Amino acid sequence: LLSYQSKKVRLLLHRLKYRSDTSIYDALYARHIELLKGLAPVDTQTLVFVSIPMRTNARRTRRLDHVQYIAQKLARGLHGVYEPALVWKNDLESQVRKKNRSERIAHMRHTLTAKDSLVHGKTVIVIDDIYTTGGTMTEAKRALKEAGAKKIFATVLAH
Repeated sequence: LLSYQSKKVRLLLHRLKYRSDTSIYDALYARHIELLKGLAPVDTQTLVFVSIPMRTNARRTRRLDHVQYIAQKLARGLHGVYEPALVWKNDLESQVRKKNRSERIAHMRHTLTAKDSLVHGKTVIVIDDIYTTGGTMTEAKRALKEAGAKKIFATVLAH
């Protein structure tokens, strides 16, 4: 949706993430829906929206899981369902501290698991806020495939 290279975008996402200012996403919602409607035709009976889960330490300090908020809103708008299907296997340190792409991707390997009963045979749209190296999305895709997801799409607010 947006370029994370823009200082304004970074500031807006910071407000959404750390101040729970949902008006930031609400302003982008219609555009996000239109972009997702452009995906290959999807049977809404098997359409599941999944958010990258918030880490335990972040949950303690934030009022809102902003990625879950986005996933739930998109699910309602596209007649799918939201399922909390992804779970961290352990509480990792933040990827932000990793210096390069290969360190970030290696850091993420086998850190997520997906609940089979929620995604097996379904078309899944994974939502995250920021895409930097692809480590989190790659790991989410692996976990969802292992759980039997039929098709997997991804969407982020900024890249």
